Amino acid sequence: MSKSKRRISTYNRFFIAFMVLVSIVCLSVAVYYSVNLRGKPGYNERIELLLIILFISSFIGGIIFIPSHLEFLRDKEYHFGTAITNYFLMLIEGNIIFWGFTLSNVEGWFVDWYSPWFVMTLYLFFGIHLFSYPRSLKDSLLAIISHIMFIVLNLNRDSGIESILTLLAREGYTFTLALVIAGFLMFFKPWIMIRKFPSQKMASKLLKIYSILYTIFILIPGLYFLVPGLGNYFQSSSKRLLILSVLYFIYTLIQKVKRMTEGFIKFISIKNRDGN
Repeated sequence: MSKSKRRISTYNRFFIAFMVLVSIVCLSVAVYYSVNLRGKPGYNERIELLLIILFISSFIGGIIFIPSHLEFLRDKEYHFGTAITNYFLMLIEGNIIFWGFTLSNVEGWFVDWYSPWFVMTLYLFFGIHLFSYPRSLKDSLLAIISHIMFIVLNLNRDSGIESILTLLAREGYTFTLALVIAGFLMFFKPWIMIRKFPSQKMASKLLKIYSILYTIFILIPGLYFLVPGLGNYFQSSSKRLLILSVLYFIYTLIQKVKRMTEGFIKFISIKNRDGN
């Protein structure tokens, strides 16, 4: 085995061990909080939910993150620091996606029946979405900072844990809405670009099928779950929060469409002998 392969093998073992350790810590904290603090002064049900969701994100998200991580290793810019920051980026986004749906006020048989399937479908898509994560430490840190700044800029002197959890839900709502739309554009945008080229006829058909399937199983249900909550979101938000939410939505949408489209095309592309 060459030095490069040995280095990558060792690097992967350390990284997987790190993900397992984080998952164990998240589980331990969630269990400790649920068992020892439930019913006692200071107990907060929303904090318990946050810890449980954090464990789910670290466990399930960690499993689906591994294939993306192995794909990232092909890039020279990608190193251990970027892998760590991307993993925490995955934890943040996986967590706020769940919190975003707590603001959905849609009811009915369709919601009761399809909600569990939708979460599973969204997580399957989340695995594809991970291929669009930054390959450089700088871009990965900027992506994390954008999520943190949404919370920090909306805090005030009287903000407590309840205010932070509410802001987390609002951030997740805005992020999930942008992600659901960006996912559709990830398939639709390349289809629009190549549909007129005869040499790309097969790829055009596949992208068209992906666009239709995504629309049926994720885009339409996602908008059905999220859009009705916009009225309450606007009514219960301050002007500062609304302005920051709009800017955060636009920034997230632009960045996700750009990175997801590039990541998806790069992932499915096969180079020929001429390097094309």
